[in-house]
Amino acid sequence: MTGVVIIPAYNPDEKLKKIVDDIYELGFEIVIVNDGSEEKCNEVFHSVSDVANIITHPVNKGKGTAIKTALNFIKDNKDTEEIVIGIMDADGQHDPWDVANVMSYAWATRENAIVLGVRKIDAKMPVKSRVANEITRIVYCINTGIWVSDTQTGLRAFKGTLIDFLCRVKGERYEYEMNMLLKASREKIPIEEVPIKTIYHDEENSCSHFHKVRNSIRIYKDIIKFSVCSITSFFLDYGLFVLFNILLSGTLYGMLLSNILARILSASYNYYMNTTRVFHKKCDRKNAVRYLFLATGIMVGNTVLLAVYIKIGLPAYIAKIFTEITLFFISFYIQRFVIFRKETFS
Repeated sequence: MTGVVIIPAYNPDEKLKKIVDDIYELGFEIVIVNDGSEEKCNEVFHSVSDVANIITHPVNKGKGTAIKTALNFIKDNKDTEEIVIGIMDADGQHDPWDVANVMSYAWATRENAIVLGVRKIDAKMPVKSRVANEITRIVYCINTGIWVSDTQTGLRAFKGTLIDFLCRVKGERYEYEMNMLLKASREKIPIEEVPIKTIYHDEENSCSHFHKVRNSIRIYKDIIKFSVCSITSFFLDYGLFVLFNILLSGTLYGMLLSNILARILSASYNYYMNTTRVFHKKCDRKNAVRYLFLATGIMVGNTVLLAVYIKIGLPAYIAKIFTEITLFFISFYIQRFVIFRKETFS
């Protein structure tokens, strides 16, 4: 087994030399990508060039691009069947022994897993990092059905056989790391975890170039688009319900018939929007049949819930709102994991 450690570096300081020396002493080969750093950093890179491969981007292209540059370099120069690869940050937040442990775990596992070095999310972590990580891992779980303890860790390891897969993951900057987890979940690649030390140099984690809010937004895209589609579908459904209810005199049976007609029309709109705008699928027969079953089930459940809410004394228009809220999350999960499930992520 050959171990290769990738270190994307943007404007590193003297800590990089200590990191490289420690990793080299552990017996790993090292690939550093100078991602458009300032000229004043040239001395730092030169000081480690005797034990590390240095690849230079003339301008800053982002962490994701730097990682893929290193992966392609390894692919061109190594037997990918016989290596394990680790990725670590250049800011001194990863203990070299933790890097070794995570890489050893990745090599020992029988499956082609992505192994994450996960930090303990507690009061010792800077507040901004802790809040961003808490939000992101919850939304990641909602979006994929998988719980990951530390979605934003920069310490990861995997076998060389995953290089082609990882080079296909989209993303040029920090969103690449999140896209890696999203694509892995959708292609059934296991995500494993190994606990590591939590190292911060100050309370604000000022040495990190990660912009937590901006780079966390990427994971929310699907659920935000689904929510927008659902909201517009709701207003269409609600408007049609009110219109039909007025035309059909407002009796209980008239309300239920109005609900059914409104659901049929709004569901047609919802199917088209979710297919083409949210989950990026073609309007094919297989998906249409699945959605028809879902829409029928939702319509029946919607009508039953509406009748129950009305029977217990809620006004029809208020009951309609409660009904839609109740069924929103059920609809999302079924569409995400059954109707529009993805084998690839783009």
